[in-house]
Amino acid sequence: MRCLKVYLERLGYRYLDKQDVYGMAGFAIMLAVESLYDLSLLNCRPSVVAAAILYAERRLRGAVPFWPSMLSKMTGYHDMSTPELVRAFGLVMRDREAKRTSV
Repeated sequence: MRCLKVYLERLGYRYLDKQDVYGMAGFAIMLAVESLYDLSLLNCRPSVVAAAILYAERRLRGAVPFWPSMLSKMTGYHDMSTPELVRAFGLVMRDREAKRTSV
């Protein structure tokens, strides 16, 4: 959660009030909370999990590009070029799909 918070702060969310933050980043926060229950993600570095959550959130929201150069520069991860990021993204999406089909 700390890494996600840092990424969101660097994207400018710290200057918004609480309601605006949840309006703009609520889906990423929801994915992060859901990911806390996945023990498989404990094998990934927190920064990778946070990056995977941002990538998943942008992809599910339809933001194009999914991983702009600004996020590559900020995180150090380049558009799914890291096997650990690919794995974490797959786990985040799997958790999201499982949650969606269980409802």
